[in-house]
Amino acid sequence: MRVLVPVIALSLALTACGSEDGGNAASLEGVIWVLDAASIGELVDPVPVDARVDLSFEDGQAGGTSGCNSYRGGYTVDGDSLTFGPLAATQMACEPPLMDLEAAYLAALADVDGFEVNAGGDLVLTGGEVALTYAAEAPPEPLPLTGTRWVLTTIAAGDVVSSTIAGTEVTAVFAEDGTVAGTDGCNRYVAEYSVSDGSMTIGALAGTKMACEPDVAAQAQDVADAMAATAAYEIDGPSLSLLDEAGGLLLVFEGAG
Repeated sequence: MRVLVPVIALSLALTACGSEDGGNAASLEGVIWVLDAASIGELVDPVPVDARVDLSFEDGQAGGTSGCNSYRGGYTVDGDSLTFGPLAATQMACEPPLMDLEAAYLAALADVDGFEVNAGGDLVLTGGEVALTYAAEAPPEPLPLTGTRWVLTTIAAGDVVSSTIAGTEVTAVFAEDGTVAGTDGCNRYVAEYSVSDGSMTIGALAGTKMACEPDVAAQAQDVADAMAATAAYEIDGPSLSLLDEAGGLLLVFEGAG
């Protein structure tokens, strides 16, 4: 079952990253920040086994994994101050310990008003009852657009973000010949696409005509609409994001080889 979640208002209106001290803002970018075990222990007890919470900053957008779901939104830097705007998150169901960690972590981000990168290279976010400390992790090498089997994880429509319906798989494989093919969770499809300097357009999808359950058919239509609206793409390590003309998020895929 697909679950929809509205944008989570964590602080002020969504803004792009702005700073009076560009060096401070730049120190946040180009790194995946992984929340350390001590911080997780301050947020929840007991600590979920193999829990991972991370955060990255790029082009005025912050996001990552919050224990169970992924989240994304704007942030503002001014000197050593840092605030997050509203964050949009998927809402997949996980085991209760992970859900408790996620709720506590997102609440803690709402209270953040400052940051520092200390002498050891760790990022520390301050302002709330819990200081969040992250270790720097080198970002993975980006997967190639073509030849990778991309599996859809996230569908975005305005202020609403959803995960794919359990039991369905939506895929895309971009070929060197300018075609993209895969399954929309119901039927197989093929379409033409073109890319240039980060821009992307995808033509009309042609595919099989199998009948599906109404919610699966609706998801397939959402995917087709998002592909038709695609104007740009970004690859961040193993993740492929399709964006509209305004830079809004449409679809997020994870590389599966």
